[in-house]
Amino acid sequence: MGGSDHQSFEAAGVPGFAVQQDLSEYRLTHHSQSDTLDKAKEADLIQGAQVLAVTALRVANLPELLPRTKKAVEEKKEP
Repeated sequence: MGGSDHQSFEAAGVPGFAVQQDLSEYRLTHHSQSDTLDKAKEADLIQGAQVLAVTALRVANLPELLPRTKKAVEEKKEP
């Protein structure tokens, strides 16, 4: 999934992930002056917290660390 905050972590070799919820109103408020806390849906906040808590617990209890592989950075070619 592109365009997420997790990409900079993955590029540095740190495992990252992104989750998505209902995007039906995403374009109406996201990164706009209307993007305020009063638009947050309580059920979505609860679900997001639950998903992240379960994910963190499961990752913490894995028998091995998640793989860490740094993506190759393309070298700029000088003209």
